[in-house]
Amino acid sequence: MRDEVNRSILFQAVIAVGAGIALFWLASLLPVICPAMSGGPYCGPELRRQAAASSTLLVLAVGIAAVATAMSVPRERRQWAFGWGAVVLCAVILGGIGWIVISAGFIVI
Repeated sequence: MRDEVNRSILFQAVIAVGAGIALFWLASLLPVICPAMSGGPYCGPELRRQAAASSTLLVLAVGIAAVATAMSVPRERRQWAFGWGAVVLCAVILGGIGWIVISAGFIVI
């Protein structure tokens, strides 16, 4: 039973982190829409790649922290702890996608 719970948590984390990374790099392929008047240094393809790379590292770190936290608590609370780690992971993924989209020149409201 314990190995099944550990494998389940690890599998869910790998899927979530992998999906987040895939979304980051797909979002980095968006066309650049920089205003002609105020394009400046805050808009461009290199910024999208930097945002995608930074978001990738952040999601990897949060995913590892979520799994490590879940594995360090007692078995009865493991799913609960990983659930909260997954919520934080989803928030980081959404924040990273927003960062990449804004770097492409899109306005997110």
